[in-house]
Amino acid sequence: MRYLLLAGASLLPLIFGSCANKWTEAQKAQITSLSVAPGVAPDAYRPPIGNEVHSAPIVAVGGGGFGAGAAAGAGAQLIVEIAALAQQKMFESNYADAIARAPGTVPGDISTRIHKEVSKSLGAHPFLKGKINNASPNHFVVSVDTFRYTRAGKDDDVLVTPMIGGKFELIAADGKKLLTTNFVAVGKTAKSLNAFVADKALASRAFDEAIARVALRARNAIEVKLGETPTKETP
Repeated sequence: MRYLLLAGASLLPLIFGSCANKWTEAQKAQITSLSVAPGVAPDAYRPPIGNEVHSAPIVAVGGGGFGAGAAAGAGAQLIVEIAALAQQKMFESNYADAIARAPGTVPGDISTRIHKEVSKSLGAHPFLKGKINNASPNHFVVSVDTFRYTRAGKDDDVLVTPMIGGKFELIAADGKKLLTTNFVAVGKTAKSLNAFVADKALASRAFDEAIARVALRARNAIEVKLGETPTKETP
């Protein structure tokens, strides 16, 4: 289950890299209230991923200077991409029926669930306690541009889990962006795609796990802007 572990481990650097500058006292003072505004792109759903390319970092080896290293890296990249394509084709062949039925397992109210969880997560932070208000002119925008089942390991079957990706933005009443960062969140439950399509309640719970992690990423983004150590997720 390397992808699942790496996904969680790689998210804080992503947040740190995109919103490393802390808010000034004047910027903090602007956030007297905050509304949460989720949005899911109409084409956000993507077909399931069954290959493990995301969990296989490429390490170029060998001497010969920069040119040789670059060539080795390009060669390794090509090999990984070819292997990943073959692995994905096999996954699509073995799970064709489940892949066709997978869209029907996705909760139809993802936006509503995100609004609830992100509002709760942000509202629990001391800086934002009592400030979450749907009528606020300051908007914490959660733009979801991708969601799908993604590979999370393998036993007798390829295991997958829901993944949600997109961008956070905090837009102040004057139109200035006080925060912008990408996010990716995955569920904790890893099952075969067949299991998810056979049990919509299981799929719903797994998507809720991913949404809970979206909410935690949102809080982490705020914490970094406040100069705080981001809250860690529970295993």
